[in-house]
Amino acid sequence: GKIQRINADAPRQFFVRFGFKSLLSLVANSTVIRAQVMRQVVIPLSMIQKVTLCCFFCVCFLGCRDSVNNIEPPKEPMHDLHIEGDVKFHGEISWSVSDDSINTKIEVKNIGADTARIEAGPCAFNVIAYSKDNEPVWYNRPPNEYICTDQLLIYRIAPKETKQLTGQMYISGQNWHWDIPDGDWNFKIEGRTKKGESISFDANETNNR
Repeated sequence: GKIQRINADAPRQFFVRFGFKSLLSLVANSTVIRAQVMRQVVIPLSMIQKVTLCCFFCVCFLGCRDSVNNIEPPKEPMHDLHIEGDVKFHGEISWSVSDDSINTKIEVKNIGADTARIEAGPCAFNVIAYSKDNEPVWYNRPPNEYICTDQLLIYRIAPKETKQLTGQMYISGQNWHWDIPDGDWNFKIEGRTKKGESISFDANETNNR
């Protein structure tokens, strides 16, 4: 019979031809499956809108808290106090929410046996509003342009006498660097002696709507 010549490269050519086609088909099928999975996990538009709205409210809420609770640290009063004798400070504040004005009265009672003497400038006290967490939310920072003279005020207080410290500037009024935030605050009046000692006392506060 006739002898057929066998091509030794035939198996390799068969694998290259048909194996490569199978590989391409497998890759194409996996791409289709991947695309189908991606289409299945697409997030609905309504859910995206809800998440965006929730994030917006969270940012607004935190921003409002920051605007109320976070102020610059109150600056030290411009003038110091020089106190001779045993005295006790007391404050009263009337706050009108409608026009953002406060009226502050500082009184000193001599609890010693001798006449007390207090020397101070007209800008010797800060009025600070504190939250329930004892964080400052406002203080009596005057407008950017203000004048505080170096006038010397002397207060003499007889034993058992109570005297108001008149002549103090920027503890009353309605023209402030920022508005007083609406809320239930604890007002304190603070100062500093020439020895560097801090003075802080509560002020009885009345609200006028």
